[in-house]
Amino acid sequence: MGKKKKKPTAVGVTAPPVSCIDKRHGLLLGGILLLALALRVAGLLSLLHTDYGSVLLWDESIYHNWALEILDGHFTASGPHEFAPLPAYLMALVYWIFSPDALNFRWLNLFLGVGTCGLVYLIGRQIADSKAGLLSGFLAAVYQPFIFYSTVPLKTSLSVFLFALVLWLFLSVLTNPDPARLLGLGLASGMMINVRPNGLVVVPLMLLVLLICIFRDGRSRLAGLALAVLVLVGAAAAVSPFLALNYRETGRLALTTPQAGRNLYYANNPYNRTPYYRPLPWSSAAPVEQPVQFIIEASRRSGDRKLTPREASAFWGGQVVKYARESPAEFSAKFFRRGLAFFNGFEAGDHYHVAFLKQFIRFYQIPFPVFWLMMPLGLAGLAVTLRRNRQTLALVLFLALYAATLVLFPVNARYRLPVMAAVIPIAAAGLTWLTATLKNKRFPGIAVYSAVLASGLAMAFLPLPGAGDLTAYLNTQAWVADQKGRMEETVKWWEASVLADGDFSVFAQLCLAGYAYDNGRRDEALARLASIPENSFAAAAKHQTLGDIFSAEKNWAEAAREYRRSLAVNAAQLRTRRELIRVLEESGADGLDEEIRRLKWFSSFYASSAPTSQ
Repeated sequence: MGKKKKKPTAVGVTAPPVSCIDKRHGLLLGGILLLALALRVAGLLSLLHTDYGSVLLWDESIYHNWALEILDGHFTASGPHEFAPLPAYLMALVYWIFSPDALNFRWLNLFLGVGTCGLVYLIGRQIADSKAGLLSGFLAAVYQPFIFYSTVPLKTSLSVFLFALVLWLFLSVLTNPDPARLLGLGLASGMMINVRPNGLVVVPLMLLVLLICIFRDGRSRLAGLALAVLVLVGAAAAVSPFLALNYRETGRLALTTPQAGRNLYYANNPYNRTPYYRPLPWSSAAPVEQPVQFIIEASRRSGDRKLTPREASAFWGGQVVKYARESPAEFSAKFFRRGLAFFNGFEAGDHYHVAFLKQFIRFYQIPFPVFWLMMPLGLAGLAVTLRRNRQTLALVLFLALYAATLVLFPVNARYRLPVMAAVIPIAAAGLTWLTATLKNKRFPGIAVYSAVLASGLAMAFLPLPGAGDLTAYLNTQAWVADQKGRMEETVKWWEASVLADGDFSVFAQLCLAGYAYDNGRRDEALARLASIPENSFAAAAKHQTLGDIFSAEKNWAEAAREYRRSLAVNAAQLRTRRELIRVLEESGADGLDEEIRRLKWFSSFYASSAPTSQ
């Protein structure tokens, strides 16, 4: 008998099933997953030895407290969940099984991160071959943002895992519409929506592509529809518990959170010159307060008619449409800049910046692959490996549609991170193609690859407004030092933020003004406050601080004037309203009854707001 020929594989051709993988291949995959685990454990232990390992930042604290309320049975909501609920319930489950310690959720995220590496391997193998699959898994294992977000108690690791799971199941059922996998695809899609609501947009696309493939394979329409229904059944099973909870607590059915309008406005307003998130004057920079304050501002602009969260979201969406109509060139320029920012190497985040944290966490001084390298490699791989088969075309459509939802909003490093579960396998396929092409000396293909890679690198380092601004992270470091009682260090970081002169420097200036006044340096405090522009997001806090200064000096007239100026910018500040009422009572000035009435009205928004997180 002749020697059995090995079945050839190539980029764009479905690889053999897992059962056919030889022992060496399995050992390599196991080694990659062990490497992923080891790196994440090392990253977590390194993080735990810093201040960031023992404090919870904004969203982390909100989700932690939300989970504790669920665990204690004290959680009630009188409005739709402002943010994705699944992470809070998952965190509560982890706390119930182990203990109410955020470290336990960090460990769960760590194992989800390792699972993501396995899924990225499967995606690479699905769109190319086993060699590309192994390289995909390796790149995912050593990709710095994947490692870092596997060690923090945010929902990011969960969102990346679910995105990768949905994508792999989607690609799998295109060639083998197995009922169990179709049901799993629906379940995973529903869970993804409950973590990242913008994932909803890919569900219709997946159903459409799936039906086209099923019909082209010769199945009847009835059979095709039945298989598609399995996806919907799975998705319904995943989202129905949260629909039921919302309905029980609010009397309303809400599939997604009512924050789209607000987030659209963050990206598309005259105040924001950058493609990234920037706070607005009429709301606090604190995530827990923003949702209700946006509702209050929308209600105020609607003639003091109390709006529901859904109505307020629609109001801000309408403001975006109005802005687009009145300033089409400016609106288009902002959209174009966000498109460039999506490919830019600056990792703009709302909690962490890994490059900034390198000075505290030595583990991240290791030169792991980062976004500015992997995205250009992905673009180059896409240019040379795309084939006209259903899986690669479906992958591109899936990726493009999901990415489009991100560009509508402020570009955020952790929101775009799931995309890398698709980009990394494409980059791996491109690298395996490049290796073979170099051996064969096919120079035209190499030229295309090089040109796209160079273009991607150019976009990664293209200067954009706000790119490179680290003042938010300097302020965060000051807050962390303050939580640890190190006031001298706190002041140092505030001063560094002011010196950097970025968009968030005004907050540091505000803090330094308060610190100066508390230490008897009144003139310095007033000078720092005077430097804060009136169109800044810190303007309301600036006038509130001035009101506090004049109130402490019993200058009632000036205190009342500053409190009113603060409320004219941000009407939703309850403490400022209470201080204004106290000043009016002390001075006997007019307007007390009206301010008491307005305090009662504004307080009603906070009483009816649901627990929030971002």
